[in-house]
Parts: sequence; C-alpha cells; structure tokens
Amino acid sequence: MAFSLQGFGAGFASRVSSRMDEERVKEDRAKEKAEDLATKQRLATQGKRNKEKALMSDLTENLAVFYTPEQVEDILSNGKGAAKHAITMGAGYSAEGMDPSEYYSMPNNAIVDTGADVVQIGEISREIEKQGSFSGRFKPIGTTKQDKTLASYELSLLNMRLDAGNDPEKLAAVEEKERIFIDLQQTKAEATRKVTPEKDTFYTPTEREAKKLKYITLAQNAMDIETGSMGELGAGVQAKLTGTNKLSMANLLAAKQLKVNNDLGVKEPAMYGEITALAANTIDSLQQYAARSVSKITRDRVFASKEELEVASAAGGTIKPGDVYVFLHPATVEKPAYYIAGTFISKAYETSLGLESFQNAINLGPNWIPTGAN
Repeated sequence: MAFSLQGFGAGFASRVSSRMDEERVKEDRAKEKAEDLATKQRLATQGKRNKEKALMSDLTENLAVFYTPEQVEDILSNGKGAAKHAITMGAGYSAEGMDPSEYYSMPNNAIVDTGADVVQIGEISREIEKQGSFSGRFKPIGTTKQDKTLASYELSLLNMRLDAGNDPEKLAAVEEKERIFIDLQQTKAEATRKVTPEKDTFYTPTEREAKKLKYITLAQNAMDIETGSMGELGAGVQAKLTGTNKLSMANLLAAKQLKVNNDLGVKEPAMYGEITALAANTIDSLQQYAARSVSKITRDRVFASKEELEVASAAGGTIKPGDVYVFLHPATVEKPAYYIAGTFISKAYETSLGLESFQNAINLGPNWIPTGAN
C-alpha cells in the first residue's frame, strides 16, 4: 500500500486542531466558572451589606423613639449590642413615665462594640454587663422598678393609648413604642422557649385579666363608647346603651385585637383561652339580644333568602355590623320554609376568630311576620 505523506499531514493537523479546540473549550468553561463564583461572592457580599444596612436602619428608628438625635448617633457608634441595650432601657424608662433621653449620659470616651444579639426587657446583656462602661451611662431607677415585668409595661402602653385619645401625634408615638415592645416581647418569648420548651405562661391570672379589660376599654372607645379613667361606664352612658348590643360588639372587637396581639407576641395558650371564652360569651349575648329584638325588627331587615341578606351586608349595603336580621330559610323534605333571626358581625371575625359572619340565634317558624314599625 502506498503511503500518502500529504494525507498523513492533513490528518495530523486535524487532530492537533481538534485538541486545541478542546483546550479552548476547557479554558472557556474554567473562565465561566471563575466568573460565576466571583458573581456569587459579590452578590453574597452585597446581600450581607444590605441586611446590615436594614438592621442599622431599624435600630436607628427604634432609638429615635426614646433619645435625641445626638444620643442616637452616640449610641450607634458603639455597635448593635449597645443599640439594642439602649432600646431596652428606653422601654423600661418609658414604662415608668420617664423621659429616656434624660437618663442617658453622653461620656467622652469611646466604647467598644460588644456584638450582643439579644437583650430582654428588665435585663442587661451579659456582654454589655462585662463591658460595664456603656451600661453605666444609664441612670439607675431602683431595683423594684428594674424588675418590672413585660406584662406591667404592656399595661402602661395600653394606658398611654387610652390617654392619647384622638390626638394623632400622641397616638403615633404610642404606636411606635407598641411596635418596638411587640418585637422585644416576641424575642423574649422565643428565647425563653428555647431554654425551657415547656414554658407556656407569660402572664399571671391578674395580669391576663387586666390586659383583657384594657383591650375592652380601648374597643369601647373605638366605638365611641365613653368610659372613665378606669374603664367604667357612667350612668348617662349606661342609659344610652340600654337596649343595644353595642357593648357586645365592643367585646367582640376586643377579642379580635387580643388575638392579633397574642399572635404577634408571646402566643400564650392561656391568653388564647381567655380570648376564646370572651368571644363565646359575647356571641351568646348577641344571640340573646337578637332573640329579644325580634318584635322590633322592621321589614327592611327581613330578607327572602340568605343570598339577599349577604348582598345587603356587603360594602355599602343596608345591613351593618351589629344589625339584627331575619331571613327565610328554604323548605326541605322534612320541614317547610321558616324564618331565622340573628346578628351580622362582619367577615372580619371569620379569619381572626373563626366566627361566621351571620350568627343565627332563633328559629321563628314558618308563620312569623314582622311587627316593628318600618
């Protein structure tokens, strides 16, 4: 067989070219991997910076509730641990009706950041305690006052809200303090459960009852029911409320707001029990009221079907939360059509308390007719 030098050269060149292409592909892949890794590292670093920036922004906002701008700047210069401790102390001073800015001293010496992550109300973090100098900037307010519980501070916030009335500036200040408190309360509860998983009580029975009564008073005020400084109803107010279900609707609102607060805060089972009991007792009262009010129901509160009632209870409709209604239940194989009376409480309670919007109270039978003036 004749040997072709030309063919051999062409084949050799082809193999060399192919290997060079493979090397270039490998190099390109390695370069792409390196670029991907560098991109991921840049994104991770940027994400960390953004997270740190967001954290410092939150700390700044929280500190501003209690301290002057100069004090906030000074506190932040000492790091996150110092800032969180200052927020805790500010909440404690506020609970005693004191101005936190007047109880914080601005020394000339620099303080080293402790890096402490969690500070609980009524406690000084161990890291900051070791440092000593920063905690010394806060004037002591007495052992008994320093041992104030979360529950007592929470009640003081509720009192502040009551005292604020309809003043928008005062309400805004209270709301900001409440937001900070719930964050601290939640952190404390979570930390406690990690150490003691079986821990599920965060209020004494007395504190729990006091909190419930404060929420009822707030709900009454929200519904324009005037109360005294202790949440009491005056004789004139009592007279105006006689023959209405307004107090019951206020109790239902209180149960809803308590549920939201407990969900965001400590999630205490005993408090959920109080909320469930309050809601159940309130529904019982509303049903009794509806049964008593049947004789006064006018024709514009009587509907030919449940569907008509639902339309009337929609936004802009004739049925409002707290209104007593009557609708005709369709006939079944076992019984003829009959009228049902009840109270509309609104859809807001379906998701928060698991209560149906229409609380049927009494079967009026098939021959009922309205007798109230229209």
